[in-house]
Amino acid sequence: MRQWRVRLLTVLIVGSAASAIAACTSSGGGSDPTLTPGPPSTPSTSVSPSGTPSQTGPAMTGPNMTPGEQPPSPISAVKLDNATGALFFAKYYMALKDWSIATNDTSMLKKIALPSCKTCSHWNNIVDGYARQGTHARGGRLTLGESRVVRGDWDVRSDFVVDIKFTQAPITIIAKGAAPSTEASKPVNAGSLVFVSWVGGAWKIIEEERDS
Repeated sequence: MRQWRVRLLTVLIVGSAASAIAACTSSGGGSDPTLTPGPPSTPSTSVSPSGTPSQTGPAMTGPNMTPGEQPPSPISAVKLDNATGALFFAKYYMALKDWSIATNDTSMLKKIALPSCKTCSHWNNIVDGYARQGTHARGGRLTLGESRVVRGDWDVRSDFVVDIKFTQAPITIIAKGAAPSTEASKPVNAGSLVFVSWVGGAWKIIEEERDS
């Protein structure tokens, strides 16, 4: 598997456990429809067997959001069991990764990836760790570029592979009791291969790799 060397909340995917995050994004190539923002509502909750409410929607607030920003919401095309559905699902996944940089929240990412996705688990563990420690990113948000379904001889089995280009803004890490740490002073251009499969009537993230 081709993996990213990741820095603290910077360029996406798996790398050294001592380094931190990379930002994944997706894009719309050509005339592809774009991801649409969700409604300005609060996340829904459910009650666990213990009686404690548990979050079922994306976080609506976070330390790295812009005023009035709303979480990404999947368009209807993600319900299609074909290449178009795979493309837009991968784009939605990457938009959620951007949202996790804004909010330190990985709840929705965990719902759409299989437990076997190593890159997903690595990302979620790091973001969750930042949230526990009171650490967050300033900047580092993702701008989506081209995205397309690609074919090739991959080492990961999936129904489709989507190649997504993105640009990550300069990023600084803010941690309690420490001076701000600039991880990238200039925008970073990169790309990811997102492996997706139709499982149990819905798309799931199988794995993610760097695209070159």
